[in-house]
Amino acid sequence: MLAHKAKAVAFVRERPLTVVSGLAALGALVAAAVLAWTMLFPRERVDLSASLPADALVYLETRDLGAALRAVTASPAFRDAASRTPDLSVLEGMQVAVAVTGFDIGESRLNEEVSEADFRPRFVAVAETGLWNWQARAFAERSLGDFVTRSYGGTVEAETDERDSGTRFVWKAPDGRRSFAFVRGGRIYFGNDEAAVDRCLAVERGEFAGLSTDETLRSARASAEDALALGYVSPNGVAQLSNVAGLTAALSMAENEVARSFIARTLPEMVRSSVREVVWTARSDGEGMVDDFDFVLVPQASRALAAAAQTGTGEVSELDSYVSSNVFSVTRYDMTEPDVAWKTAVEVAASSVDELSGRLLEVFSGSLLVPFGVTSPQDFLRAVRGRVLTAHFDADGEESFAVARFREAAEVKRSLGAMDFKKAPEKYLDAEIWLSEDGDLAAAFVGDVVMVGAPDAVRGSLSDRNDGQTVARKEAGGPFYGVRAATVTLGREVDTAERVVEALAGKKDANMRIATRFQTETYFSDRGMTRRTTSPFGFFGRIVAQFAAR
Repeated sequence: MLAHKAKAVAFVRERPLTVVSGLAALGALVAAAVLAWTMLFPRERVDLSASLPADALVYLETRDLGAALRAVTASPAFRDAASRTPDLSVLEGMQVAVAVTGFDIGESRLNEEVSEADFRPRFVAVAETGLWNWQARAFAERSLGDFVTRSYGGTVEAETDERDSGTRFVWKAPDGRRSFAFVRGGRIYFGNDEAAVDRCLAVERGEFAGLSTDETLRSARASAEDALALGYVSPNGVAQLSNVAGLTAALSMAENEVARSFIARTLPEMVRSSVREVVWTARSDGEGMVDDFDFVLVPQASRALAAAAQTGTGEVSELDSYVSSNVFSVTRYDMTEPDVAWKTAVEVAASSVDELSGRLLEVFSGSLLVPFGVTSPQDFLRAVRGRVLTAHFDADGEESFAVARFREAAEVKRSLGAMDFKKAPEKYLDAEIWLSEDGDLAAAFVGDVVMVGAPDAVRGSLSDRNDGQTVARKEAGGPFYGVRAATVTLGREVDTAERVVEALAGKKDANMRIATRFQTETYFSDRGMTRRTTSPFGFFGRIVAQFAAR
């Protein structure tokens, strides 16, 4: 059945890669024809989930790739940093769906003591381009070929052949990695797993069920008609991702083999027992992107957490003046009874694993606030009144602290077992500061307010408060205090923003540093938990960032 077979060797060009650079070259050849065709015959929306296998772990889609990318490039942060406005016309109305069918997991050792998880998803993407067949073939050969070549970072061998009433492409890297594409009509299938591409073709032939039969996905798609992008993690996908999360978290505990083993075993079990599925939707607010991640929990867990996480007013309070406006990120835990919320969260987590693991988990949870000098979280949260804030002066979280109001100083001190309260306190501005025996932690008391954490972070925030440089003053009237959520985080991000700009257009100045702000809110309901993040580029931008030149 092979009509012809051609081999070519593609080499990396010297110009920097952008996601749309290959598209622009192709678009220059066919723009007039595509424009005329689109005006006469608008692209018909199709359900691409019907072409992807029902047992996919993760599903992502955008019903208009051009509109989704345009929302990313329309943000002020992008316009201020980009060297040009990318031409997205060839992508207008293009539908794209991606299915993750599995993961290849390994361990990458950074040095003798530290390792990190190295996992690569096996995926297949289906694009309804609205192009004629010869245009779609040219798109695959040039744009996808260019992308694969640059992704593999060197010489790539390309093969094409005609089969199954379409054109098949195979790109081979010298190290054995491969990418595959199949073009039939105006539809393109692309992925790093040939079996997944073939499975899609089998689904369309009716040999296997498609994802369109999944009732949860169908309901999510129906309620997100106005979304720029949508994602869905199936129950089986939750189970697989929990294994990845467990391995990643375990490897981060390189110094403690017992902790590594416990996390690797317990975290996946806890997630699988509590989370049913996850749905993601992305929308534009005119200035950036709003991402909602809805975690559907088992009923007993969702009801317990919703009842315990009773939120406060969300308004500015005097307590917030103890957080410097110069922090890298700040999180507000705004619950009326923080000790009840903490106890419920630990009990829900413990009930999702076996009895022994549950007991160990309760013990292990007591160490989560140790970086702030808190040795007994339950006693600390029982002693404080409502709102608790944590802040970091650096991206790594080394210079961090927590601040809260308390009822009785003696109760707070009993929960701070790392501090040496036998010594006389240090006087600093209007605060009394005690240090731990090793000097790595500090506890500052100002009236009925306590600050605990890294000494430099505590002193730095007290100094900025004295100078009037506070989060309360800077963010008053803004969205950080405009929501009644269980938790709200306001922070800065650099790496992703730079990679998004590089991927789509390139920076005006190669030495430019691009800092953007994001806000993440957490809500609980009888259905589960929702995490909403507002940022210039959103999660869709993070996906785009993966295509930046390395």
